[in-house]
Amino acid sequence: MLVVMLVFRERLYKMSSPLSRGAASSFSFVSRQAAIWILGEVMFTLSSHLETHESSKFPCAADQRLRSCVLNHFEELVMNWSRRIYGHTGSPRVYRLTKTIAIKFCSKTRSHEAETMRFVRTHTSIPIPEVVDVWTKEDGCVTMVMEWVEGQNLAVVWPRLLPADKLHVADQLKRYLNELRSLCQPTDFAGWIGTHDIQPISDSLLSNKPCGPFTSGQEFNQFLTSRLAFMESTDDGRAELEGVKNEVLKTPHHWVVFTHSDIMARNILVDDRNDIVAILDWEMAGWMPEQWEYLKAMWMGQYDEGWPEFVHLFLKPYGNDL
Repeated sequence: MLVVMLVFRERLYKMSSPLSRGAASSFSFVSRQAAIWILGEVMFTLSSHLETHESSKFPCAADQRLRSCVLNHFEELVMNWSRRIYGHTGSPRVYRLTKTIAIKFCSKTRSHEAETMRFVRTHTSIPIPEVVDVWTKEDGCVTMVMEWVEGQNLAVVWPRLLPADKLHVADQLKRYLNELRSLCQPTDFAGWIGTHDIQPISDSLLSNKPCGPFTSGQEFNQFLTSRLAFMESTDDGRAELEGVKNEVLKTPHHWVVFTHSDIMARNILVDDRNDIVAILDWEMAGWMPEQWEYLKAMWMGQYDEGWPEFVHLFLKPYGNDL
């Protein structure tokens, strides 16, 4: 297989050389598409026996090195030739490589996202792209190869949806999120707040870097108020912060449930009948206080027309509870 990979690499570079394309012409569209297709099929073939590794969640180290070698050799080609679906500078970027494969990579993509997606796929009926492979490069950038799911982004079709269409989508979201929230937390970690396997959680509302895990809701709330320490620089700020802390202490106890933490229109794919075919972007998911899904959905979409009202169709309101 390594020989095949090297031969493929040599042919690609020959195809993209000035001699092969002519001094005044660019890489032909046909050759480019063929190269993308071949690379995608090589990646898919190399990963096709993934499920046979019953002793581990992901392939053994040797398999990972071989597959990561394929993509690392052609990373520039992937960026230049494939279709960029989502992501801006500094954020996770998603590329559609072939008809069946997408690639997500950036320093903000966490390796636990792949583990979370597999965990949820295994224990629920929620539609999630299948993870083919994942690895971390030397520079800390995580690369995830996953199934491409055909569908329309809800954010794109949102303006033309009728009230009945939105209700149909909301009913599905309510069913899927209830299923997610019904997952049982391991007894040894009951009440803990973190990823599905109780590791530090990545959430842009909490911090710009992973934090936790937290052993209880009280510890989680203490962390939240610690993020407001900058208010102590003035007398008015200290008084306001003290009021916030008192409010937090009065917050009713909430159960810890499994939470997506990034329910937004852009993270939902629907088909022509407005049936949900995929829920995306699980990097912030984990065991969180029950109100967190609602607070995040409202906060992330607060400026999107009609979104706050839509959230109330599939999530119980929690007011301003932390």
